Amino acid sequence: MTSELRGAGLTKDDLYALLREHGVLTLDDAHLVIFEQRGRVSIIRKADVRESEPELIRNIH
Repeated sequence: MTSELRGAGLTKDDLYALLREHGVLTLDDAHLVIFEQRGRVSIIRKADVRESEPELIRNIH
């Protein structure tokens, strides 16, 4: 996780703040944190994975 954050120019504290902003209060609740184009962030919760369309999270690295 640390190398991915460094690559995005973020720290763990930055990630934790983004998670809180999206109402995620434990790391266990987050399945994916996606750094989208133009600086936006999408967070996919584990509880939502079963209901998501595979195409929406395909090709995410």
